[in-house]
Amino acid sequence: RGVVEAVVNMAKERLVTWRGVEHTWKEVIREVERLPGSLAALTHQCQRLFRALKEAQLTKMDLRRSDASSVDRALEVLIIWQEKAMNCKNSVQRMIIHKVINCSQLGPFDFADLDICLRLVDRPESGAHQVFLSRAKVIVEDQTTAPKDLKGLLSHIETMLFFLKYAKSEDLSLTHQEFKKQANSLHPAVAGYLAWAEREYSPGHELVRLSHGQDLMGSHDVSAVLEALRKPPGLKASGQGLSIFREIFYQWAVAMRKQFNLLVLPHHTQVVCLLAFQRFLEAPQTGKESMQALIAQVGTGEGKSMIV
Repeated sequence: RGVVEAVVNMAKERLVTWRGVEHTWKEVIREVERLPGSLAALTHQCQRLFRALKEAQLTKMDLRRSDASSVDRALEVLIIWQEKAMNCKNSVQRMIIHKVINCSQLGPFDFADLDICLRLVDRPESGAHQVFLSRAKVIVEDQTTAPKDLKGLLSHIETMLFFLKYAKSEDLSLTHQEFKKQANSLHPAVAGYLAWAEREYSPGHELVRLSHGQDLMGSHDVSAVLEALRKPPGLKASGQGLSIFREIFYQWAVAMRKQFNLLVLPHHTQVVCLLAFQRFLEAPQTGKESMQALIAQVGTGEGKSMIV
């Protein structure tokens, strides 16, 4: 009897909560029946709409089952707001809104995140932006991609396209020169690690040799680059330190291509850092001046994730 009473009381409390949420939801829906004239007022109403939607989810209330027409109206209002608030009106933005409204668990995703995601893809569907939007569309369409992950993934696409644009311009000689500029402030052992890295990964023996005629967006050339990354022709004997990383780089590139349909190659800076870490781990540590730890400071967007 005690268990039954507890369940009944819990159900009553949930019912009262749901009635409160439903009242708030319907009130907001009524207020947006006549759309506000200004963008600021419309944005405010959309924020209220989104908060009501999140509150319903937190109480495990399924608005689609209780009032499907009001959810459709909320979708319409958000699309109207998107068309007024964004500079470009494109299909990817509408897909994001559909995904968010139909998501049963938004988690930490809020209206500010929605605004950021829409602005990340706020660009015309023609011309130079077609590549970005086509990749973004695949990410949004993927049913396994939750709204909370959209912001990071869309930003990642933009970063990858930026680096891919300049991939052919990366200069290994300049990379080593930049490391050498720090020589006077480095521990002698660290300077030795970097010197070893330069011998293992010297100019003329890059992971892959990119030519200006290659199409790094084309399937045939990308496959050729990946094959060269995994099994380079005539690997030099002095570069065996790098060989253990090639399979890692290859598998990482394949995974990124599968998810984003983009070629992603490690930067020279990343390769030099990894070789230095390898030397630190393998070199004998003796004496009072021996190194106990090695930390590389890597700037934003320069590839900390891959190194780790």
